[in-house]
Amino acid sequence: MTNEIAPYRDESAILERVIALGDLSKLDPQERITYYRAVCESVGLNPLTKPLDYITLNGKLTLYANKGATDQIRRNRGVSIDRVEREVVEGIYVVTVYGHDGSGRVDSDMGTVPIRGLSGDNLANAMLKALTKAKRRLTLSLCGLGMLDELEVATIPSAQRVDVDQETGEILRIPQTTERRVDPPMVSDIDLEDLRPAEAVSEPLGLDDPALFTEAAPEPIRAYPSETAEGLTSAEFKAFLSAEGFSTGDAMNAAYRIFPSWNGKRDLTNAERQSVRRALVTA
Repeated sequence: MTNEIAPYRDESAILERVIALGDLSKLDPQERITYYRAVCESVGLNPLTKPLDYITLNGKLTLYANKGATDQIRRNRGVSIDRVEREVVEGIYVVTVYGHDGSGRVDSDMGTVPIRGLSGDNLANAMLKALTKAKRRLTLSLCGLGMLDELEVATIPSAQRVDVDQETGEILRIPQTTERRVDPPMVSDIDLEDLRPAEAVSEPLGLDDPALFTEAAPEPIRAYPSETAEGLTSAEFKAFLSAEGFSTGDAMNAAYRIFPSWNGKRDLTNAERQSVRRALVTA
């Protein structure tokens, strides 16, 4: 029997390697874990909720912020939106948001989506998605986290999500680089609070131009498990998360809020999973 001591990992040295190489796949598994935790701690994120995910972009492995990351940052840093501006530029719906954080720092950022040819629910969802993109980009900018948001990742055909074991740092799967179809925006891509009535707009948006729109086929309704007296099994819960576009981090964040004593180390019961589902769809 041997007592091996894990090698000391100098965070500053690892950061220097990341800056020099720009590719997290060049780190060994333990260095990836150390770097991931260091990034989370630098902006006050809880790494147990998996607020960051991995992608390959231009042949390099990097991190991007998922919805759980921006939700945590907005809450922890007191990010507030002060003003919203909207316009249409050559068939592109542009939303610019201005805001500040709890320290008084101010910033602005924008979100854009193409709307030419959209109508009805597709158009409404696209407009809401632009607002969500702008707010998330503003949030990341205010905290100085220079990385992509998951909504931006979804629009980059060459970006491929990569499975990395969060406990060991091992790369589990790197998908083949193929041209990806960018799906129309779904309600699951939108922050639910953006479904509130929009602020008044002082200038016309140009949405009355008939050349922008053609009749679009209605989107299929996504099915997911309904509530039952027995709750949701693990398989049903995973099906719900997949159908609605929620991440594991979203589910864990909701579980932590609902069950303060839950430590994340035990499986949720069927009834608890159903409570988490209800919290996610009604947040």
